[in-house]
Amino acid sequence: AGNARISDQRTGKTWRVEDAFAEGIKLRLVGLSSTRQLTEGDAEIWPDEIRDIYTVTTSYGRQLGASDNHPFLTARGWRCAADLTTSDWVAVPKRTWSSGCSSPIKSDAEAGVLGMLLGDGCLPRFSFSQQPGPVLEQFYAYLLQLGLSEGNGFSSALRNGVVDVRLVRSGVLLTLIEQLGLRKCLSANKFVPDALLDMSISQVGAFLGGLWATDGYLDSSGRNNGSTRVGYGSRSKALCDGIQVLLLRLGVTSTVTSQLIAYKGVRSPFYRVTVVTRASKRAFYRA
Repeated sequence: AGNARISDQRTGKTWRVEDAFAEGIKLRLVGLSSTRQLTEGDAEIWPDEIRDIYTVTTSYGRQLGASDNHPFLTARGWRCAADLTTSDWVAVPKRTWSSGCSSPIKSDAEAGVLGMLLGDGCLPRFSFSQQPGPVLEQFYAYLLQLGLSEGNGFSSALRNGVVDVRLVRSGVLLTLIEQLGLRKCLSANKFVPDALLDMSISQVGAFLGGLWATDGYLDSSGRNNGSTRVGYGSRSKALCDGIQVLLLRLGVTSTVTSQLIAYKGVRSPFYRVTVVTRASKRAFYRA
């Protein structure tokens, strides 16, 4: 399908199929042969053929839009999307790759502060609100690494026990946020821009760390059979889907689930990313 993301093995850049075709990019892909061996070759895109499109959703919440003849590796062998059933097990990657060379993010500090702004920031007002403590201190540390200081890049004020940090409406951060299309995002429509999928591993860690520091959780209270729960919650499904994709860059497997919760007197969907398996949790902690 045109909006499917694929990684070009020549450059490491992530493309949507429709964008690659529009720009005339010839993509180099790695896949599995009929004998389940890794193989590499150039991809061809045929935009003028009309076919049925299926959305394949796994039990972990991962989704892929694919044409009816798109092959999937299952326990029954290779099957087209149109032939899949709800009882099929579908092969998915444990880790995704990017060279990190085509990302607009230039440093871990940029990635970290962007993650925090997506978590607890008000992007239309270009502000970040947080109670005094380690999270706010880390936000200030990132700003200092970017060459910003109180009165020269941002201002802060304490109101009712919460510090409101206002960033100047100019400079590198504002340019980056506008370039990524995040400037007008409210809590329910925040998302991870495709360009961030090409960040380096350290930048991915800093970005996810910023998100987890604000709206994530690590619960080791013992309510989950002694296992620590690692998760992130948001009103935005697009943001949670993007986080799930970025976690794969670290080799971390996760689920995306939803539930209805009361928000301002109205029951609205709330989405949750949950890291699963002990190996994935260890990989998450290392990042």
